[in-house]
Amino acid sequence: MSNIRKIGKLLEPLIARRNDLAYVSRWLIIKPTHHILRLVTFDRGFYPGFFRAYWSVSATFDQDNVFSLSDGQPFYPPQPLRWNLSEPTIQKALLDTIETEVLPLLEPVRGIEDYVAFCDHHDFRGRLEQFPLRNIKIQAALGNFDKARAVGEVLASGRTFWTEPRMRELWEPILTELCPLLRADDRAGVANLLHRWEREVAQSRKLAGIWEPSPFPLEQSWS
Repeated sequence: MSNIRKIGKLLEPLIARRNDLAYVSRWLIIKPTHHILRLVTFDRGFYPGFFRAYWSVSATFDQDNVFSLSDGQPFYPPQPLRWNLSEPTIQKALLDTIETEVLPLLEPVRGIEDYVAFCDHHDFRGRLEQFPLRNIKIQAALGNFDKARAVGEVLASGRTFWTEPRMRELWEPILTELCPLLRADDRAGVANLLHRWEREVAQSRKLAGIWEPSPFPLEQSWS
């Protein structure tokens, strides 16, 4: 049995007593998921039996950053323990740490506005303004088209390393699909595009039964 499957077995008591959690592949996900994905992810360690654990929060329509370990924050068991499947008390340490430290941190981040506040005020990733490829999607989803267009102008200028050729797969959909809709002030078009990106993430990551489609704030602002 692989380490990831063994971790899944360790998590079973927690999932059994909480109907707001699901384990998919190597991700423990808080349900329901609308526009914000809150999860704990696991990865193999450097030595047999060891593993690494991270918590993460991301936007479901930000398809380039969802499930990225580089965006996760590691967490650890109480000293002197390490995340080692051979430790006799590792299950208790894992479940206690997740339930008392990680879940209380992630549970309040329910909507996009919560996500913005979390990024800006928590020691996590840094402020959204530092990440224009992410920020433009967030501002568009919130209906802040002036802010989103300003970010798009910076990206289109080419005077930023975020639009270097090696990052083409990240910025090209933004410049070719999202930015024209923003310039046209096409709210319905922007909403449809974000919904499409969100569906693609849900399908590719097998989030059926976890992700629930819902309107974006930009749609609610004109309804």
